Amino acid sequence: MLKGWMRMLPALSLGTAALAQGPASLEAPPTTHTSLWVAESDSVTLYLLGSVHILRESDFPLDPRMENAFEEADLVLFEADPDSVGDAGAEARMLEFALLPEGTTLDEVVPEETFRRAQEAASELGFDPNAIRPMRPAMVALFLTILQYQKAGFSEEGIDMYFYDRAVEKGVPVGSFETIDEQLDIVFGVTSDIAVQFLESTLDHLASADTQIVRLMEAWKNGDSEELDRLLNETMEQAPELRRRLLVDRNHRWVDRLESWLEKDKDILIVVGAGHLVGDQGLVQLLEERGFRLRQL
Repeated sequence: MLKGWMRMLPALSLGTAALAQGPASLEAPPTTHTSLWVAESDSVTLYLLGSVHILRESDFPLDPRMENAFEEADLVLFEADPDSVGDAGAEARMLEFALLPEGTTLDEVVPEETFRRAQEAASELGFDPNAIRPMRPAMVALFLTILQYQKAGFSEEGIDMYFYDRAVEKGVPVGSFETIDEQLDIVFGVTSDIAVQFLESTLDHLASADTQIVRLMEAWKNGDSEELDRLLNETMEQAPELRRRLLVDRNHRWVDRLESWLEKDKDILIVVGAGHLVGDQGLVQLLEERGFRLRQL
């Protein structure tokens, strides 16, 4: 499950990994939008695919437009290199970030009521409640979320790893916006107040997680940008510092880095969490502000 936690870092509310499924049939006619955008110039085609980081087997095959975007890409960019997630060094570093200093336990760094609720949630999800004691609050939040989605029938597999595996198999070059260490710092480098707030918000929403993930999947499949923004981003508006750190700042850095890749005159497929594409601080909006003309497929 440690790999699942690491792939969870960029998404917070969604777990990740790869389903061993074949490519989608390209014969199905499009009937709705997808969570895929395209921008074209005389020399480059740029695709932006909003990813969900965990899926059900029934969510495959993918929409043919997503498969077509991959087939046309000369380069595929991810939030972080999926292959580096599972190496021993990355897992060791995650444990360093995710666990409290030796001799400190969760009940010493969160309010008593928060600790009680976290233990109750772990127990209800079939996990030993005492096992969360050495974890940092942010790690407990991620851990409980993954357990909840697994209980709802979702695997630790998603769009990111699916297309990463396809790229490796086909020999398509891949790249990433962030390193694993950068992602670890983004999630676990928050102040103690923000970490506690993150855990408490997670506990508040666990009960409705099953319903929310179904709504999220429908919005993702239909390319409903407004609903995706509401489900993935607006929930963070009450925690502006967390939203800035996890979403806004990263999107602006990614746009800056993207310009160097675009200079190589290669068709690019970008696969990042769907929440990064939508809303007034999403990559689609930021690229449009820089003169790109995007259309949703």
